[in-house]
Amino acid sequence: MKAVSILSTSVVAALLLAGTAEAATLSGTGTPDSNAALAGGTVIDFESTASGDYGSLTIGNVTFKGIDDTLRVTSDYAGSYNTRGRLYLENGPYDSSMAYSMRFDFATAVSAFGFNWGAADNIWLLSAYDATDSLLGSYSLTATGPSNAGEYFGLAFGGIAYATLVNQSGDAGDYVMIDNFTYNGGGDVEVPEPTSLALFGLGLAGLVASRRKRSA
Repeated sequence: MKAVSILSTSVVAALLLAGTAEAATLSGTGTPDSNAALAGGTVIDFESTASGDYGSLTIGNVTFKGIDDTLRVTSDYAGSYNTRGRLYLENGPYDSSMAYSMRFDFATAVSAFGFNWGAADNIWLLSAYDATDSLLGSYSLTATGPSNAGEYFGLAFGGIAYATLVNQSGDAGDYVMIDNFTYNGGGDVEVPEPTSLALFGLGLAGLVASRRKRSA
């Protein structure tokens, strides 16, 4: 029975480890698709989107929302603050009505996403969730200030259904910009599949039967 006990403990440990896995953080300079987790992904550069304010903006698989105010597609600072091309997404205009939080919803769950991040003077918290609203992981995005080096950030984990981006300095406005929003194909949350669990069960049952036969 000792062998059964050891195997059972190993199975439980494996399941616990799988259940506590956390999204990997992605960062670098250039464009997000230069990261291995985002290479070959779909890029939203906002170039085909009409300029203006949006309470909700859907482009392909992604819906962008300002949780507490509207977002804006504009060309005001195109080519600066890590933006590339003619148009980009911001939480402006720069006044008291700017959004302090954003949400990105994926029509089909993705395995990784990231974006060029610019003009931030405060820390913003990027968090990813699955379809059951379980937190998969978070990432504190650093202040980039006037940099135009191409800083990008993101998260990678199977089964990302949506993400939020929240200004961590609630008492001060922070004008920020997003461009080249990139995501890679969907996937299931990284937990053991039913087939794998069934195989574990069969293995345990076989070992128990073998021990009983030997004892008899």
